[in-house]
Amino acid sequence: MVSSIYKGEKFIKDYYSLLCKTDISHYYTPTTILRIGKEKDRLDSFTEKHSTIIYKYQKNLERVFVSCMDTINTKEEEFMVCVVGQFVYKDETVRFSHNFIVKEENNNFYILVEVCRFLNEEIVYDKVDSLSNLHDKRTYGYNNFNRYYVNVSCPPHTKKQDIVECFSKYGRIFDVFSKKEGFFKVEFADHSTLKAVQNDGNIIFNNKGFKILPSREDFKH
Repeated sequence: MVSSIYKGEKFIKDYYSLLCKTDISHYYTPTTILRIGKEKDRLDSFTEKHSTIIYKYQKNLERVFVSCMDTINTKEEEFMVCVVGQFVYKDETVRFSHNFIVKEENNNFYILVEVCRFLNEEIVYDKVDSLSNLHDKRTYGYNNFNRYYVNVSCPPHTKKQDIVECFSKYGRIFDVFSKKEGFFKVEFADHSTLKAVQNDGNIIFNNKGFKILPSREDFKH
């Protein structure tokens, strides 16, 4: 039996790749059960017009980031996949929880059950991918993942939540992490948030003892 992990990874990679650029109706059958909505919504079950419903969260979707995924076999040729990640749209980024029960038949995947919830939370978590290995020397700019960031020095014992509270007023935060005490890297979900931080300068940050650094000198050691 092929590993459920391998099958789950293949399905998720194919599904999200296609979701960003083309029709995915071939994954659905007349008996597929689909539930989709916001975190606190009561979700209704849909067993038809899957493409119309999926289009609501497929429209303007540019990429999908998966921060964690679990896969387990449920029956022969069937497996369950549970995903937490984020949808990156042209004008916003949204965290989601996405669960599937999938059947493999003749080397094709068919979704039996799909439940997707959009989460009401800030997009902040540690090192979701290889961001920490990038070495872009610009304080403000684009890295290989088209994300936007600033490097910040701060008083000792400053907590991540302090950084989040300060910068989240400008827009959506993608990630916050620190390699040593007194320094944080703050990444934003879109360019407009970065520009808002740039335009505000260091006025508000100086009051808290924060300073936006002109280089990556904080991460050299």
